[in-house]
Amino acid sequence: MNFATMLQGVRNIYIDTALFIYFVENHPTYAQKTHDLFSLTQQMRIENNTSTLTITEVLVKPMQLGDLPVMNAYKTLLYETNIVHVHTITSDIAESAAAMRVRYTIRTPDALHIATALHTQCDMFVTNDYQLTRINELRVVVLDEID
Repeated sequence: MNFATMLQGVRNIYIDTALFIYFVENHPTYAQKTHDLFSLTQQMRIENNTSTLTITEVLVKPMQLGDLPVMNAYKTLLYETNIVHVHTITSDIAESAAAMRVRYTIRTPDALHIATALHTQCDMFVTNDYQLTRINELRVVVLDEID
């Protein structure tokens, strides 16, 4: 499947943390795919969404390494561009995440991302985590499966 086909009829997608890491840190295997995804969603006027949890997850390694340019690149992408809308995790989302953990036995961060995607009425969740394809409430697309 290619991005254009995958995105037909989609208005809102949720982007999992790993894709931001691939994009900002120019991952040798996935950087081009994430660039293509963000470019196409902009062209098609599809809203990209994520949560404030993504901020925590992407900043850990650059902070450990003292890599200010990478930290600033993440902050610019997540705070200052119109590429992605960052949603706050509310108590309602946290409760939904608990239910997701119980139902699917997934990790708390994954449950929070899925619950945020559902709460913000995303049509699709894009990740590179095959485990999340078990989620029934939302269409989950794995980046590795995109041409």
